[in-house]
Amino acid sequence: MKIKNEDNSFRPLETVEISKAGPGSISVFDGEGRQYVESNAENETNFKISGSLGTHIVFYQDEDGQIQDKLSFEVDCETEIKEDTGKYQELLNRLYDTLFQDWTKGYTKFLRIKEKQYKFYVTWLRDHVHALKGMRYWDDDIKSGIELYADSQREDGMIWDKCKQMCHSEKQTWRDIEFEKGDFVRKIPGNPTRRWMRIPIENDVEYLFIEGLYRTWKACGDDQWMENLLDNAIQAVNYSTSDIYRWSEKYQLLKRGYTIDTWDFQSEDDVQKSSTKTVMRVDPETTEFNIFYGDNTGMAQSCRYLAEMLRGAGRNEEAQEYEDLAENLLQRLNDLSWNGNFYTHMVPENSDVKRDLGDTPTEKQVTLSNAYSLNRSIDHEKCVEIIKTYQQIRNEMPDSSPGEWYNCYPPFEKGFNFDKWEYMNGGVSTITAGELARGSFAHGFEEYGVDILQRIFDLSEEFGGYLHICYKGKLPETNGQANFKCIDIDKVANVDLYGDKSEEVTGWAGGKNDLCNLPTGKQNFKGIDFKIIDPSLNNRQAVLGISRKEGYKDEEILEINDKAETVYFLHTASGDLSGWQNSTLYSGLKNPQELVGEITFSYKDGTEKTQYIQNHEQIESYFLPAPDKVNGDKRRSGPYRIAWQGSNRLFENVGVFAYGWSNPYPEKQIEKIKFKSVDRDVKWFIAGITLSDEKVNFPESKLSFGIPDMWGAGALTYSLLEGLAGIIDDKKGFEKAKIRPRWSITESKEVTACAKYPASNGYVRYYFNNDVDNKKIQMWISGNAKTMEADILLPNNTNVKYIKLDNKKTSKYKIKTFEGSKYLKIDLEGIKVHHLEISYAKDDFIEQ
Repeated sequence: MKIKNEDNSFRPLETVEISKAGPGSISVFDGEGRQYVESNAENETNFKISGSLGTHIVFYQDEDGQIQDKLSFEVDCETEIKEDTGKYQELLNRLYDTLFQDWTKGYTKFLRIKEKQYKFYVTWLRDHVHALKGMRYWDDDIKSGIELYADSQREDGMIWDKCKQMCHSEKQTWRDIEFEKGDFVRKIPGNPTRRWMRIPIENDVEYLFIEGLYRTWKACGDDQWMENLLDNAIQAVNYSTSDIYRWSEKYQLLKRGYTIDTWDFQSEDDVQKSSTKTVMRVDPETTEFNIFYGDNTGMAQSCRYLAEMLRGAGRNEEAQEYEDLAENLLQRLNDLSWNGNFYTHMVPENSDVKRDLGDTPTEKQVTLSNAYSLNRSIDHEKCVEIIKTYQQIRNEMPDSSPGEWYNCYPPFEKGFNFDKWEYMNGGVSTITAGELARGSFAHGFEEYGVDILQRIFDLSEEFGGYLHICYKGKLPETNGQANFKCIDIDKVANVDLYGDKSEEVTGWAGGKNDLCNLPTGKQNFKGIDFKIIDPSLNNRQAVLGISRKEGYKDEEILEINDKAETVYFLHTASGDLSGWQNSTLYSGLKNPQELVGEITFSYKDGTEKTQYIQNHEQIESYFLPAPDKVNGDKRRSGPYRIAWQGSNRLFENVGVFAYGWSNPYPEKQIEKIKFKSVDRDVKWFIAGITLSDEKVNFPESKLSFGIPDMWGAGALTYSLLEGLAGIIDDKKGFEKAKIRPRWSITESKEVTACAKYPASNGYVRYYFNNDVDNKKIQMWISGNAKTMEADILLPNNTNVKYIKLDNKKTSKYKIKTFEGSKYLKIDLEGIKVHHLEISYAKDDFIEQ
């Protein structure tokens, strides 16, 4: 007996071929020693793999039941989506990249306290827990991130929300002083550069700790570990529902200062009226507290999580107590904050309090936690209204908005230290998008969920496949439409876009590391028209090359004879752009060592104006240019931007820059422009010149700022895997699972989807095929679960003709209708591969 496949390692659902063994039978056992195949051994045996991952063993028994031979093979898998359009698998790949790139770009990953090492994604507990929604599908070391905050829990049950890293030179910061009252900051013994810190105004930390505990337990499947931390969770709830900083005796709900949603800064008006005089502190005596719905839907959901864990530990009476608390919190909240369409942002404890927030219609503001609440077990009818509210926002939002996924809409006119349409005050985030998409999948708005994911994918396309978390909710309006006039440089061009050697014309400076793929002809970069010469139409002379080097021009004069408010240059450079040793000739300049060249503008009346061109002020090297913004932070603050980025024959990242020169005399006619080199090893290339009748105006980047990108990527990951792919852990470690694929309403007809927890090796993997021509859906499903529930979304306007389960027709299924969506529900028993075949027809089909 032997395995005929070339490789001895497999993934679930793959087929293993076993050679003939002789009279008797073959039995196959999974990684936990559970049998899932039994077959006749006299013939060649083919079987699909299922059951737990690990070492699978094949036994050959003769006709007397005696084991005569055995062999083994390894089974493993990873979280993935593969489908025929490629869009959703690429989206998952981009989410993975965003999660791990963001984690490794500067955040501390490990901390050692009292001989114990902890690992986390971000030093903020909040960010760690939200990132965990995605990271749990790829990371096998997830327990210590929650242990860090359990081990450090304050004596009264409070959870710290940050393990702050201080600079080695810092002895004390303003937070050490401000947070000392109320005991919201402590030094960590043995770690002089670390502080435990709790932003006093925050009231989400305790429920997030419980949520993080719950998600970690689900992924690692370690019951004993979870049970050891249950009392920490109970203490956290008790603190939140009793402490003078956290609990409203008036409303019997969680309270906080007046912040934007769940964020950590309160309004400037509140700061002035309170004794704290800082945006992050609250004072039980002087702060005007409010009921924020997000704290309460979050705590209610975490009480349900806690109840589930308590029942898993056999503590049923306590479990009931927290289930009751969850219901009571939601009932009181609904009576107070639900306005019929969404949860009101803030309800003040003191109804007489007035805040100076400008003309902000606070009663109409829809904030981020409405999207969160969709996934916090509020009733279905409220979820429907919240989803419809976001759809209405989409209809009325500014044309320049990337999506209706606002952190706060409409934004505050005043009162917070953030501009409108930025960050939490009207910014658009992938957090809201991910939570809204997942909620839409769960509440009968599947097509809307798909639409959100598709638009998120398109948004990532604009940023090289990376998913930034926060975007401007509205771009600034421009002062009218500029008129452009492209200046011909055909007669002065002297350098090719290609670097190939030629006796007739100077090639690009870098050889094949050139600009051969720069688009030519009439182009629009950064909203500015440019005319770029096609070298094949101008004797290979496409750009003006200025340099003291052989083959270039030391200087050149170009006739203009026109007026302009702004002159734009499409240009770049090569060579040693920094560290010029003879820069003392230009000592009056800022950073003269980075001088590249000079431009002198001569006017009709004899006036002249010179502009010096310097690296990182008006120009940069064409090779390996960075984006204008990195993670939402401006890289280029001057009047120039990256205009085009592309590849050449050697490298994937080359580019040119657009620089806008503000003409101090727009009323005068510019007669000519003179370009002049400097005596250094640089080459300056001008590919286009354009006049404009408007002031310098580069389109604003869509990117806003704040929040780790992995937070939003986590929300989108679980929206894609649990929502669209529909793989839901119904116990822990996928010991029970629900399979709710929604592919039938997408363009994807063939899909392989897998969700795996590396921390426990629990998984579900399936293959889905929708044969539209023959109106037949087939699925093959594997996993380590003993029982699964399949709820398969049927194509729109169809009904079931028949069902086959494991090649046999069955009537043991149900049809559920949900907001117009139709699901087929069927139970799957055992760890073998389950094969479903669903034949469907249009709704008017009658025969079953």
